[in-house]
Amino acid sequence: MIKDKKSTTEELKEAVELILKYYGKIPQKLGMRAHPKFEIYSELILRICHHPNVNKDIIIKLDKELHRRNPEYALELDDSLTKVWIQEAFRLYLPVDSFTAERSSSKPTSLACSTSCNT
Repeated sequence: MIKDKKSTTEELKEAVELILKYYGKIPQKLGMRAHPKFEIYSELILRICHHPNVNKDIIIKLDKELHRRNPEYALELDDSLTKVWIQEAFRLYLPVDSFTAERSSSKPTSLACSTSCNT
C-alpha cells in the first residue's frame, strides 16, 4: 500500500497501524550502533512521508509511536525524519531548473533563491 501512489489516506493510516502492530519494535542496538534492520524503518519513514496522500496526522502517529516503543533509537528516528524534511524542502523550494539557471548566470545568487527571486 505504501509503494502504491494511488493508496488513499485511509489505506495509509491502516498500513501504519498494521506496521506498528506487527513491527513497532526495532531490533536492539548492537552496542552503540543501530541494528542493520533500522535502515528498513528509515526507508519506511521516507516512503510514507513522500506519499502524495499522506497527512500530518499519519506522520506524527508513526513518529510518536516509534519513539515511544524504541526510546533507544530516538536520535536515529529524528535523523531519519530530518532527512525527509530536508529533501522535501529542496524539492519544494529549490527546483532543479532554478538551480541550473542560477549556476549558469553570471551574477552570484543564493542557493535559497528560486526562479521567482529577483537578484
